[in-house]
Amino acid sequence: MSDDAALGQIAPSVEIAPQGLPDQVDVTTAAAAAQPDHRGERARRLKWSIITSLITKPLAFVTPIITVPLFLHYLGKERYGLFESVGALAIWLTLTNGGLSLGLLNRLTDCHVSGDRVLARKYTSSLVLVLLAMTIVFTLIVSAIVPAVDWQRVFPVGDPVARRETPIAVWTAAMITLWGLLFAVAHPIYAAYQENHRNNLWDGAAKVFTLIACLLVVLTKWGVVGVILAAAGVPMLVRFINTMVLFGWEKRWLLPSPRYFDHRLLMGTVKQGVGLFIIASAAMGIFHVDKLIIGHMLGQDAVAEYSVVGRPFTIVFGLYSLLLSPLWPAFGEALRRGDVEWVRRTLRWSILAGFGAIVACGVGMFFFADRILSVWTRGAVADVSRSLVIAMTALFAMWIWMSSLSIVLNSAGVLRAQMKFMALHAVLNVLLAFALAKPFGVTGVAWSMSITGLLTSAWGYPWMVRKHILQRAWTTPAPAPPAAT
Repeated sequence: MSDDAALGQIAPSVEIAPQGLPDQVDVTTAAAAAQPDHRGERARRLKWSIITSLITKPLAFVTPIITVPLFLHYLGKERYGLFESVGALAIWLTLTNGGLSLGLLNRLTDCHVSGDRVLARKYTSSLVLVLLAMTIVFTLIVSAIVPAVDWQRVFPVGDPVARRETPIAVWTAAMITLWGLLFAVAHPIYAAYQENHRNNLWDGAAKVFTLIACLLVVLTKWGVVGVILAAAGVPMLVRFINTMVLFGWEKRWLLPSPRYFDHRLLMGTVKQGVGLFIIASAAMGIFHVDKLIIGHMLGQDAVAEYSVVGRPFTIVFGLYSLLLSPLWPAFGEALRRGDVEWVRRTLRWSILAGFGAIVACGVGMFFFADRILSVWTRGAVADVSRSLVIAMTALFAMWIWMSSLSIVLNSAGVLRAQMKFMALHAVLNVLLAFALAKPFGVTGVAWSMSITGLLTSAWGYPWMVRKHILQRAWTTPAPAPPAAT
């Protein structure tokens, strides 16, 4: 897991090339060095992204600190566990767009480098129209399925109030998630044009209004449904406004229109989107299935305890991810211009920063978790297992390793190799989590990801970067879309 050792193995001085990008003229390292303006502009945009992140992203740290104890006392431990479990189930619905939004990012990055606005509008129009149709279809499907399911079997709870709340809570979370997918299209557009500072400002606005809504909802009798509306519905509403502003003012030249729909371009985006869908599905299977397994095998009280102990790690990882996300388009643009040395150096520092943050969090939780969580939850969670803290530290360190290397692979459209490793990792993780849940409790479930990661992703990701990125000769991109590899 040492980043220096791994990066030392994957960073030889060789010619490099894009896997899955169109055939064009070779670009040498010297040619890349002769483009200081591109590197300078990339650095400037990253700087603005980091500055706005430092201003807005601390809200991602503040909000859970306030809302976790607030919701625990408002809902009670079992209903809070229900809220967390329903949220984990809703996350799976985010996969229904098939990775199309993220597939758009690489396409628009190509258009940004080539300067082709007409092609960019065609890609955007084709995607948004299909997403709208998919959202309507899935809304009807979910609305028909939810009343027919025995949710007591899925989320077993003893509280009669929680039993009554469960179906409407599931439907509400599903609707917010599905429609949120449509309005999330603004994010890959900002990212492709390296305007993450705008996305960060909208994200900051969403977090401010969400915090206000969370403080107000506990004054009502809306229960789990109200908490879902406050925590997830408000951000979705802000993103809806963001989407309207993006297409109506900021980038009117990208405004979706049926006459710009192009079936051929859509199929190209779908091809890459399917790869991202499989990778995202596997990631959900690895990272978000734990609460569903714990709830089914050990009960909702155990979900609440597991979630609260893991929340500080989630906050740290979330802040790291928000700083990492601008690197996807930056890596993509740098690779398409042949500036691989910048990619290699930036990747190394991103991994070091992530490991440092998670280890610091783990050390703090190991020595002070009882005191921190007792004060934070007002005594609702006070006795913390040190073995669970160690397992959480290993889990998130593994996730940082995978996420950092995955960003550079995604930016180059290297997907097929990732699919194999992620799918194997996900299957092994689910099987091991089920096997360890009863004998070892929540700690066993937490360890399942790290153990299965050592068998698959820990060595697989550096191998993929070395083979598909660093040992190929990169070429100058043309406006034509890249194919998934």
